[in-house]
Amino acid sequence: QEILQANAEAKRLQEVKAKEAAQRLSELARSKQSLLEKLIAQQKVLILKFEKSEDSAEKSEILKLSKSLSAQIDSTREDVKATITAK
Repeated sequence: QEILQANAEAKRLQEVKAKEAAQRLSELARSKQSLLEKLIAQQKVLILKFEKSEDSAEKSEILKLSKSLSAQIDSTREDVKATITAK
């Protein structure tokens, strides 16, 4: 009887831990998705600045920033996909 109770308690604890892990994974996915949306918004702002700028040096700097931001966006997008797949 004690063994059955211990097994039931262990199973319950395992279920609680699995539920907590799934919740943390979900929160992580939401956080990464939010970061991705912010990066994309920054990219849009840079594009607008690039289009409005008439200074070639400024355009060059904006282009460098844009390329860096694109790499971050790609990386974050892959992280989001990996996190969602892990669910």
